[in-house]
Amino acid sequence: MHWRSKLIHPARHATAGFKSLATPVHRGSTVVFDRQRDVFDHWRQTDRYSYGLYGTPTVLELGARIAELEGARHSFVVPGGQAAIALVYFACCKAGDHALIPHSIYGPHRDLAGGVMARFGVDVEGYDPLIGSGIAARLRDNTTLVWTESPGSITMEIQDVPAIAAAAHAREVTVAIDNTYGFSLLPHMRDFVVFGPVFDTPSKRVYGPPLGLENLRKASAFPIPVLALGGVQADRILQCFSSGASGVASMGAVLRNPAPEAALKAFFGAIEST
Repeated sequence: MHWRSKLIHPARHATAGFKSLATPVHRGSTVVFDRQRDVFDHWRQTDRYSYGLYGTPTVLELGARIAELEGARHSFVVPGGQAAIALVYFACCKAGDHALIPHSIYGPHRDLAGGVMARFGVDVEGYDPLIGSGIAARLRDNTTLVWTESPGSITMEIQDVPAIAAAAHAREVTVAIDNTYGFSLLPHMRDFVVFGPVFDTPSKRVYGPPLGLENLRKASAFPIPVLALGGVQADRILQCFSSGASGVASMGAVLRNPAPEAALKAFFGAIEST
């Protein structure tokens, strides 16, 4: 056999049947077909492969596992976060369309919206991440996409995604979520989260104004026990529990008290009375 033929049709192959605990890494674009009639070209590779850039066994298994964990119908893997965000925009928006993004959105997302999407004629408008069902008032006739991000980047606002989705879907508007900080397995991987500062306290003023009981109530809707932190005194414990908190956390109210034992007893008494 000519050496050129050997390059294309080698006679020697590695022994088949090797199975690894880890998914093998497949790298390549060209797919080899046994027969001419088997050749096809479609990105949805459900039962066979057509092109490596549409997905190799490595990528497709990763996507299938993510979809299974997230309870999704399908998962499409892309090289990075910006590619994922752009893919959603290009799939849902065209020139003349309107999209909404929360003010707490990922910074580079905001840059993409105000740069690339604006140049393509898509009007991307910001909204208060805590707007909830009020998003209905921000929808226009040409709105085709509403972005959510919960928790939000850096500031960690918890959005009322079900309320936003219900309002948008009533107008047949697609809702997308960037859930980098809150994927669906999070409730199974954390025992509790701490939320605060709920009330004003000297040690937390550097972080900004207190978040308040209303935001504590919204955060407590997340399927993980939430502990209220920041400015929590014994006489405020009932307010925290009434707002949905599963518990409270406090240091200064006890450690800075001239009678810490009495302060601690007051805390236990307030908790027991709820």
